[in-house]
Amino acid sequence: MKSWLGVMVLLTLSACTAPAARTGLSTQVPLGTYSGGDGSTVAKAVIIDAVSDFAATRTEHAWLAEHAPGATLTRQSLLHSDQHVYDLLEIVLPDKSTRSYFFDITQTYGKY
Repeated sequence: MKSWLGVMVLLTLSACTAPAARTGLSTQVPLGTYSGGDGSTVAKAVIIDAVSDFAATRTEHAWLAEHAPGATLTRQSLLHSDQHVYDLLEIVLPDKSTRSYFFDITQTYGKY
């Protein structure tokens, strides 16, 4: 009985991970930089410069935290247009309104 209880405790503890671990956004990966527009359209996309796709994703999330605090990411899509690659992030704000933001990830797309 004790060994069964020990296994259950270990399984329960292993399921309790920090949010960064569950989303795959490790804080050990360095953030990139962002510039450009406000992200409201492809023409006004936020330009991401990072060392890898993973770092680019962390940078997008950092931009969202700064520009849309409290937002919940509902969808992320990859778009190709005019030799550029974009992430389209769709969010819900705390007031329940929705927004979409475009991130130009051409410089980092495919870098691992």
